[in-house]
Amino acid sequence: MKIYLVAYRVPKDAPSETSAEITGAIKALTGYWSNPMPQVWLVGTSDLSAKEISERLQGVLGLAEGTKSKAHILVTRFDQEHQGWLPKATWEWVTEVSSS
Repeated sequence: MKIYLVAYRVPKDAPSETSAEITGAIKALTGYWSNPMPQVWLVGTSDLSAKEISERLQGVLGLAEGTKSKAHILVTRFDQEHQGWLPKATWEWVTEVSSS
């Protein structure tokens, strides 16, 4: 299974429900996810690409051609080489999902 890192920025002037909507949209992508930091998610999937994940979440953030949204999103593959200081449960999740 592939793991993608999803990081986003919701502007301060965004509607208050935007954070709940993006959280729901990320959780709906797949049953495999971890949220180790605010606005940073790890998503495990066998079916989706970084482009597909990004496209599914852009609408929730109000991102589309020609809009002036101040939101941002980054989706990148969380490959073999990674390092960081995260909770032990997050690293256990990464090991479990990446080996399935």
